[in-house]
Amino acid sequence: MSGQGTEGFMSLGDVDVLETLGVKDFVQGLTRRGKLWMFNQLFGDNWWAGLFDIVAEADWSKDVTVSPSGIINVIRDYMYRTVDIGAIVGEEIGSESVMEMMSEGLSSALETNFNASLQTILNVWKGGLPPDLSFAMQLGSNIDRTETMYALSILAPVGHLPYVILSALREGAMNRLDAKYTNIQEFYANLLMQKFNAVSADLNAYLALLEDVLTNTLRDVTNFIERLENFIVNVCNETLARVNQLEDDLEANKIRYDNGIIGSDEYEKRLLEIDADVDATSSVFSEYISEVTNQITEYVNTLDSIKNDVVIVIQEYMDLVENYVKTLTDDFTSEVNALADISEMKNKIMSLYNKIKAYRKTGFAYA
Repeated sequence: MSGQGTEGFMSLGDVDVLETLGVKDFVQGLTRRGKLWMFNQLFGDNWWAGLFDIVAEADWSKDVTVSPSGIINVIRDYMYRTVDIGAIVGEEIGSESVMEMMSEGLSSALETNFNASLQTILNVWKGGLPPDLSFAMQLGSNIDRTETMYALSILAPVGHLPYVILSALREGAMNRLDAKYTNIQEFYANLLMQKFNAVSADLNAYLALLEDVLTNTLRDVTNFIERLENFIVNVCNETLARVNQLEDDLEANKIRYDNGIIGSDEYEKRLLEIDADVDATSSVFSEYISEVTNQITEYVNTLDSIKNDVVIVIQEYMDLVENYVKTLTDDFTSEVNALADISEMKNKIMSLYNKIKAYRKTGFAYA
């Protein structure tokens, strides 16, 4: 009766009160923690450090740093450690703490030792890594010395699009041509350098002439600015002196009028004379300023004309040099294209591309 009473108290129908209130999880968690504490007291930090010693102390061989037997021992020892800790904290937590640590926390650290050794051993018997695009480029550089079926066996597993493979083949072939025709390139490069040296002599003469023109122009501009500056200063000084004189006359007449020396009619007459002198002075100053503006405009137009003439001369000469260099370049290109194996290499590359395009059923048609 008491058991039934306790069971009835712990559950209401199908509802477990302890589970609903989270008491069971709390008690189970405390129990696991207590077990883990006891485990740590018994075995200490050495047990945890041993997780890393498993790999560090694994057997080795002359070929790899972790031998086949060492790999087996590592797997076995980690399984033992997983079972050990799982017995204390539960299978799920034990497995997650050890095995997930290997797959996540140690994945990068083990890449160049344990994983690398395993990969090396398996590759001896089952190596199957497909070629990448660099193989296509290397094949293109030797396309004139490679049998067609062998080339297809290399290109077929390459995972790029057919026209990307074509681009790599073309780049490799161009590298091959660059190496094969180095002597021709050096010959034409020397010829081109000699022509450039001859042209440079004329160009240096033009540059010296332009430098003289520029120097003389700058000197003339400096002289013009100095003359213009002196002229403006003189005009301003004379105008200012005249204005000061008129101001003195105005003050003197005002004093005469205030002291009764001259009457109102005479004072008014003298004011009109001073006003007329001010207008005349202002008109003369405006004429001087207009003259300065005209001189500046004419001089700037002259400089602009000189500049245009210089630019035209330089442009005509540079066009002449460019046309001459283009002629040499076209001659060099014609000589290279005339070599028979260029067309043969191109035809072979296009044949390989068309075969890959045909069985993959994708790609573009190129001439």
